[in-house]
Amino acid sequence: MGLVFYLYSNPIIMKKHLFFFLFILISSCKVNQLTGKKNIKCFFKQTAFPYGIFPIRKFLKEHPVVANSNESNEIKWIGARIANAAQTYFEFKGTPNHLADYQWEYNLVKNAQRNAWCMPGGKIIF
Repeated sequence: MGLVFYLYSNPIIMKKHLFFFLFILISSCKVNQLTGKKNIKCFFKQTAFPYGIFPIRKFLKEHPVVANSNESNEIKWIGARIANAAQTYFEFKGTPNHLADYQWEYNLVKNAQRNAWCMPGGKIIF
């Protein structure tokens, strides 16, 4: 504890750590292409997408998927329209490959709880 106190009570060391932290913070700021606002990008697609796949697979094993019903077909139709609208938007913004890594998937599950949620990479559960 004494070493930590010494390091952060020393103004030179503290300035170096503060400069390093601010450099990392500023260099990781990216412009969100949907909102136009700057935010910190902690994860890249290659890192975040696998985190979306595993919880979805586990959830789908535990809850039966409703297939070939009017509701599930409607959800897939609406989801395809949303994906198409997102692709059109990014093409308009000049980044047509922004959603190239997405593997859109829409599932209706049998569950008493009324809820919808999504995970990175286009994984959507209703």
